[in-house]
Amino acid sequence: MMPLNVVPPEKKVLLNMLGACRAPLTRTMREFAEQEIRLPNGPFAGRLYNVDRQPYAAHWFDLVDSGEWWRHYATGPTQTGKTLPCFVIPIMYHLFERREDVVAG
Repeated sequence: MMPLNVVPPEKKVLLNMLGACRAPLTRTMREFAEQEIRLPNGPFAGRLYNVDRQPYAAHWFDLVDSGEWWRHYATGPTQTGKTLPCFVIPIMYHLFERREDVVAG
């Protein structure tokens, strides 16, 4: 008779297979940006990206993450920081978080 605290090998194999079948949890684009993106230069160089530093960024990511629309457009005056949140972060999110193929032009 096997002790109670020992898991039989066939059950371990089954548990490993079931665990591998689960879809990985994916973060929202906003969570990904705030947890993974570090700013390369400027006054906040080396710090993590924070949507509170740009007034529109929180609204932008919330609307993109809502899933209500499948096309997203961003316009604004020059030098307002649109490239990182509206172009670079979505590309990196789909490449690294969602593991999708991305073409950017």
